[in-house]
Amino acid sequence: METDESTICHLYADFETLNVKTGVDMGKITDQTPCGFCYVVVRSDGHVYKPVIYRGEDTACTFLQKLELEKILIRRILKKPLPMKMTKEDEK
Repeated sequence: METDESTICHLYADFETLNVKTGVDMGKITDQTPCGFCYVVVRSDGHVYKPVIYRGEDTACTFLQKLELEKILIRRILKKPLPMKMTKEDEK
């Protein structure tokens, strides 16, 4: 996957849902109720952080809370930039 230099981190996520029968109402047979998620943060230098896995109640709210925590962690990363690795071609 190609990234531009302004991208610091990518977050890859997957939600799991349960199909809960609702009865036949206007053609709707089931509701898809979130029941879990997994996500992983990948830095632009290829470093992969430990995956976050959650199963349980309030899945969507928990996901958003976890994203807020990731935002704080990413801001910490930005405060400590990695040194540049210049190649001979870069120095030209």
